[in-house]
Amino acid sequence: MFPNRIASIKNLSTISIALGKERTRNELLPYIMDLMDDDEEILIVMAEALNGSFLEYVGGPLFAPHLFKPLERLCELEETTVRNKAVESIKNIFSLVNIKDLKQ
Repeated sequence: MFPNRIASIKNLSTISIALGKERTRNELLPYIMDLMDDDEEILIVMAEALNGSFLEYVGGPLFAPHLFKPLERLCELEETTVRNKAVESIKNIFSLVNIKDLKQ
C-alpha cells in the first residue's frame, strides 16, 4: 500500500550510516518522532526497525535512551499491533544494554 515509505523505513540503517551517529541521534530520530501519525503498517515497520540492532547507528548501548523516545511514543498509540512491536523492540534493546550504564 505504501511501498516507498515502507522501503524508506526499512533503509533507516543505510540513512543512519550516511548521516553518522550524532546526526542520527540529533536529526533522524527527532524527524521520526514527527512521523508518528502515519499509517499503522508503516508504524509497525518503524517499530521493528528501531530495535537492538539499531543501537550501533546511534552510538551504542549508552545512547539507547535516544531509541526509547520514539519507541515510547509508539507504545502510546491506539493500534495494538504497533504497540506490541514497539514493546518487542524495547525488550530487545534492554537485553543488549547494561541498565547501570544508562544511569548517568
